[in-house]
Amino acid sequence: MLATLLGAGLASAQPFNYIYQFATTGGTPSPTFTIPVGTQTADVAVYLQETGTGATLRNIGLAGVGVQLLFNNPSGVASVAAAADISNNPSFEVVFTRTVTANDATLIESTFNLNGVQSPVPDPLRILVGTFKITRLTSGAGTVTLRAQDRPGTSDTNLNNGTVIDSQINFGTATLTVAGVPEPTSLVLAGLGAAGLAAFRRRKKAKVEEVAAE
Repeated sequence: MLATLLGAGLASAQPFNYIYQFATTGGTPSPTFTIPVGTQTADVAVYLQETGTGATLRNIGLAGVGVQLLFNNPSGVASVAAAADISNNPSFEVVFTRTVTANDATLIESTFNLNGVQSPVPDPLRILVGTFKITRLTSGAGTVTLRAQDRPGTSDTNLNNGTVIDSQINFGTATLTVAGVPEPTSLVLAGLGAAGLAAFRRRKKAKVEEVAAE
């Protein structure tokens, strides 16, 4: 009896046929991003990638898609600062939700196109959902863990044939490293140290030339 119940449970489990993938704005998949010294922001693109074998994103396409970007940011070094920092995929003409809180950013979009939004021939397994601009909040260094997931309890991602696929989407993760900005005092000390070293080298060179001339 137990085996039957376990078998039924396994058989009815919903497989993950899709995953949220992080990438650069050029489309290159990447699990890591940085905000280096001298830079205030980093652009992070999120794609819906098909991991199953149905080729649904190419053959059927999406009528609508949504994603929730969570940022685990214990040191408060960076986050999506405003809704205007969320860019949708232009192929989805209708943006239903574009919101930001202290812990997450959400994008939900749809299309009027009767054919839906299909993945391109050169890149048939994924469709761009949107791009999130993440902004440095402090001068300190730190690491932010990013997690792109389907919003719990929603049905906002569906194929163009009406099939709701929210429960088939696995979450994706990435890491954002924020470099610390040197304090003004540190910059002054570094400058003085460099100037002192240069002066020492000039004196040493002059002394060598003096000895050579004797």
